[in-house]
Amino acid sequence: MKKLTIILAFLLFAGFYASAQMQITGTITGQDGLSIPGVSVVVKNNPTIGTTTDIDGKYSITVPSEATDLIYSFIGMLTQDIPISGRTIIDVVMEEEVMEMDEVIVVAYGTQRKEAKTGAVTTVSTEDISTDGVDSPVKMLQGKMAGVQINSTSGAPGGPNQIRIRGFSSINAGMEPLYVIDGVPVQAEDYSYAGGGSDVEQGNDILSTINPNDIATMTVLKDASAASIYGSRAANGVILITTKRGSAGDTKFNFSVKHGWATSTNDNDFRFMNAEEILQYHRDATINAGLDPDDPANATYYYPKTLLDGELTNWWNEVYQTGQTSEYELSVRGGNEKTRVYSSINYYDQEGIKIGTGMERFSFRTNVDHKINEKFSYGTNLSASKVEVPFQPTGLAYANPFWAASNLLPWQNVYNEDGSYNEDLPNLGDSNPVKNVAYNESVDQFYKFLGSAYLEYEIINGLKFKTLNSYDYVYSNGRDYRSPETQDGVDGNGVLFTSNWINTTITSSNTLNYLFDINSEHYFNLLAGYEFQKNDNRQQTASGDGVGTDMPYLSSASDNQNVNSLYYTWALQSYFGRLDYNYLGRYFFTGSIRTDGSSRFGSENRYGLFWSVGGSWNIHDESFMASLDMINMLKLRASYGINGNDAIGNYDSYGVYGARTYNGLGGLAPDQPAYPALTWEENVTWNIGLDFTLYKRFTGTIEYYNRLTQNMLLDQPLSRTTGFANIQKNIGEMENKGIEFSIDAKILQDGEFDWSVGLNYAHNTVELLDLATDEEFIASGSFWRRHVVGGGYADYYVYDWAGVNPTNGEGLWYDDNGDITNNAAQARRVFKGQVEPDHQGGFNTHFGWKGFTLDAYFEYKLGQYVYIMEHRYIDADGYNYGNNQSVNSLDYWKEPGDIVANPMPIAFNTTGSNSWGTSKYLEKGDYLRFKNISIAYNIPTEIVEKARLNSVRISANIDNVYCWHDVNYWDPERPVTGGGYAVYPLPRTYTLGINIGF
Repeated sequence: MKKLTIILAFLLFAGFYASAQMQITGTITGQDGLSIPGVSVVVKNNPTIGTTTDIDGKYSITVPSEATDLIYSFIGMLTQDIPISGRTIIDVVMEEEVMEMDEVIVVAYGTQRKEAKTGAVTTVSTEDISTDGVDSPVKMLQGKMAGVQINSTSGAPGGPNQIRIRGFSSINAGMEPLYVIDGVPVQAEDYSYAGGGSDVEQGNDILSTINPNDIATMTVLKDASAASIYGSRAANGVILITTKRGSAGDTKFNFSVKHGWATSTNDNDFRFMNAEEILQYHRDATINAGLDPDDPANATYYYPKTLLDGELTNWWNEVYQTGQTSEYELSVRGGNEKTRVYSSINYYDQEGIKIGTGMERFSFRTNVDHKINEKFSYGTNLSASKVEVPFQPTGLAYANPFWAASNLLPWQNVYNEDGSYNEDLPNLGDSNPVKNVAYNESVDQFYKFLGSAYLEYEIINGLKFKTLNSYDYVYSNGRDYRSPETQDGVDGNGVLFTSNWINTTITSSNTLNYLFDINSEHYFNLLAGYEFQKNDNRQQTASGDGVGTDMPYLSSASDNQNVNSLYYTWALQSYFGRLDYNYLGRYFFTGSIRTDGSSRFGSENRYGLFWSVGGSWNIHDESFMASLDMINMLKLRASYGINGNDAIGNYDSYGVYGARTYNGLGGLAPDQPAYPALTWEENVTWNIGLDFTLYKRFTGTIEYYNRLTQNMLLDQPLSRTTGFANIQKNIGEMENKGIEFSIDAKILQDGEFDWSVGLNYAHNTVELLDLATDEEFIASGSFWRRHVVGGGYADYYVYDWAGVNPTNGEGLWYDDNGDITNNAAQARRVFKGQVEPDHQGGFNTHFGWKGFTLDAYFEYKLGQYVYIMEHRYIDADGYNYGNNQSVNSLDYWKEPGDIVANPMPIAFNTTGSNSWGTSKYLEKGDYLRFKNISIAYNIPTEIVEKARLNSVRISANIDNVYCWHDVNYWDPERPVTGGGYAVYPLPRTYTLGINIGF
């Protein structure tokens, strides 16, 4: 009886206990619809009762009857408090955490929590943007960052790019930013043979030797607080590139294949005249010159209509092609708690849209991090690549297929009737561009190796010593062979030009870093360092005639053999320190100081001192902000500091001698006077910024900055009695000031669908304040651009075109009195337009739905002018008689009363209506470019796992989708100086790809 009583009591208790509990199950997914394993699920106010989701995002938890809510939390996601309300099945969609103040960002010589940021720093992750169709990492930034202007000076594969961060900081010194890859400052100069030409669109981007898929983040340091720790090289900003690294966990492989097609962009229907149009144009020009186009006795002016009866050639179809792009990559990432490894191997092959151009790259990278014990760790970063870039002459060379096609006439054919190449092309010096590409060989080869190794030791708790040492090696081999079968090489019976560059840079960076706090209220981070960098550059060039075709090498040259060599070197020695302080994670202060000694400057002023101070205030953490629910984050920043610029010639401060020949004897004579007082060009910068997050959806930044360049490195004229024309001194001032704004908004997130947009905008104003003894001087390389006190960086100084006289079709000009004249020699010159844009930026949008993603990017520039220099020849009013002309020339005067854009064409026109530097060819360079659209689909995990794979991603991408502009050319983008001849237009690239993880 006693045992029965005990059993009954137990059953009653168990029944009561069971009735007091409830089991809840569910599935946790992200906004992309994918399950999330490892989510913590606990009972509110009773965290001892909890569980985590399994690999499929499923969970099951038994809760007491009095439980009212469950708490769901996961790193990087918003913690959610969800009422139970009697439900036994609760599915949850986790939202991404908008507040990212604890995010770690890359800064100079280390990393920093985003909440501690005091400077103007912008970061782009390759996870957020497409790398499809990109041959250089620089192009990944175009339109993505406020205040970062990028001009693609050529659409050729591997072609150069120009970057200006917050305006134009110098005239004679360099304006390109400093590139730092995994902590190592690298050389980004152009070492190609093609780059030795006079046209800025020649050459190659040395950063195209880097595989963009290896990059994790690209961070731009824009103000003094962020960049001045790099001192002498930070005046033009700093771009920090960090590559991907291994991670602890299972080893993961990724294999990707991409294939693309490229076509020319011509979004405003720019073209050259067809056969009927150009024939009538020539006939009218002949008649206007008082001659008869149907008179065969005068062959130069003979343009009968029967020319249309024969075979006609569209030369643009002959020099344009559909480019092909293929890319294959295998990467591996993995490791454990002690060792982490990332490695990749990549092959990239791109064919340009102009015949004879392309790029082939083979690259390899491996990054290793190893923790020896609690005190010691070390790592290595090794990358190697080989890049081969076939090239063609650029600018107004007849051998440039683009320029040749601009001039050749439709009744001039590529081939003769017997199939041989037609070389009866007198208007092109009998140079057939298609034959040139077939017989000549022009190619640059680059071999780049960048290796670095670091060792880190924790001396005491919080105090670490780190040494990072690197070797940067670039070998460039250029070959330009002109076959005797072509007009380029016929006079020399085969001509060969070669160049070999070897550039090496050794860098050693050594730092002590000490982190400590006082009473958990005052936090300090002290950095002290020493850095040394030495660069050696060796070049050899050789050429010879009589190379022939059997052995097209210099060893077979029979005449005019010429060999030159040069060697130059520079070194930089630096001492630096930085203090980061914060109080209660609310108030932050940063101060840095650096002294640099550069071998480029004179013995009297070799060292420069650079420093910065910056502070920030996390206003949102103040108690008076607690009631403002709309403001999730509000941060005020300010900074001031001085950066330097030493990007000048290696020996500009030295007295230099050059080789001379006098009376048959060789010797030396002075080329340049010494100026030992030459020193650093300085940028004094202040910046104020406001970062904010509103309604957990809108995150943005507003910046205002002022950047004063002083002690500019300019050439001062000298009396000719000294034997020299000028000497370089520290004179002059220039100011950049502007505002920047960026915002990202999460418009809609309902679990299955998400939509976000982003916008960035920058307005920069440049003013030359002082040019010492000059009020103005001619800009380098162009007499129609001038640097003027009170003006911008460079303003166009052009002959003032007044249009066309409707009575007689003559070209008109304004003279110095403002009156109209038909005499080009009396035309006044006026300042009209600037080379730099007033407004620039970009915007983007992202859509996501059930594994599908759609991303689109736009880029714009407004307020700049471009000078389409080749229009002097392709809209020449008859001056370039015998050649084809742009379709713009069809709007020409024919009879009294015509209101037209172009004067009456006259054969071999001598009126000067197509003069150099006329405002007639100056155009507003505004454009809006639909830069990129990409769509991708992640195949669901439950499907790919059946094939024993981790992931499968299919993507499609279009680069340079469309461009809205009014420039009379295929593409509005030009070098930052606004000029250039026959610039290679940007291609439109279509790419399909698949990425497999296993």
